[in-house]
This record gives sequence, C-alpha cells and structure tokens, in this order.
Amino acid sequence: MGIAFAFDGLTFNQSNGRANLKRRLQLILVLLLIAILSVIAFRKPLFYGVVSYEPIRTRNRVSYARPTVFVPFDVALARSLRETASILDFTFEKTSSKPSVTRKTGRAHCVGYANLTAEIFAGLNDEWTAETTVGYIRVLGMNVHEYVHHPFFKNHDFVVFTNKTTGDRFAVDSSLYDYTGISEVRLANE
Repeated sequence: MGIAFAFDGLTFNQSNGRANLKRRLQLILVLLLIAILSVIAFRKPLFYGVVSYEPIRTRNRVSYARPTVFVPFDVALARSLRETASILDFTFEKTSSKPSVTRKTGRAHCVGYANLTAEIFAGLNDEWTAETTVGYIRVLGMNVHEYVHHPFFKNHDFVVFTNKTTGDRFAVDSSLYDYTGISEVRLANE
C-alpha cells in the first residue's frame, strides 16, 4: 500500500520511491561485490603496480648449506615460500630471527621469515644468491614507514634473489606470501 502526496505540483508515490531505492541498493551491492571480487582476483597485479620495496642494505648473511640436489629457480622459490609459510606464524613479539630457532618455535617477524626463506632456497639452488634485505615499503611512491611511529615498523625485511651469471634480480616478501599468496614484489627504481 503506497502513500501518494503532492508538493508544488509534483506528485510522489511512496511505494515507487521504495522500489527505486531498493533497485539502487541492489545495484550498489552488485557493483560492490564485483569490485571486491576484482580486487581478490587481481590482487597480485594490483599490489605489484601500487607497492614497491626499496632496498637499503642486506643483513648479515646466515651461512647456508650448499645444495645437495639442484632444483630450478622457480621450483626452489615456490618450495621455500611454501615451507616457510607452513613452518612459521607471524608475531609482533620479540623473537629470534635465526632459522634454526624459528624452525623450533614456529614464530617469527619479517626478519625471521626472510632468513628462513633464504636458507631453504640456498639449500636447493646455487645459481642464485638469496639475501635477506632491509628496506622500505612504498605505496604509490610514498614510504609508509614514515607514517607509522613505532620502532617495530621502522623498516621491513624481504629476500632479494640475484642470478650469479646474469645479475637478474627477483624479490619476495615471505611474510606477505604467508597471508596473501603474493609471491613476487617489485623493487623500487628497477
């Protein structure tokens, strides 16, 4: 049952207004759902296009065992990321970043994640170096660490792989991979 009224020669039927409002809300919900699904489906290229990692320095190298079996780069990378993600859970608490310790505790922050990924990779492939790298995360070119005033977030650790023959570089953030499945990150200025 609708209520109709007139105001200065304009008529308004309340039931038609409700129907229009309902259609508009349905359209907004459908568009929002499409937007969310698009972000999920295209999260890797979106992230790669918007976020970059700026290397500052490498951490002290952890001595890694030489590979006993050679595994191609892409297989070694995928395996090291999957193993790290299955072994570790992220923590904001103070914890060791040594791979031997993080394997036992199962807890690490970005330094421990990066060190364990580099160690696992180094045990599988010796054509590439895997270095834990300290750097900044940039979103649309802006250093996000400047906006977070907590010592824990003064920088971020990730792994940079360098081909010993060609010099090609490839970077991953294994703590990001653990939670989003994004395996490659873009290095700033490359």
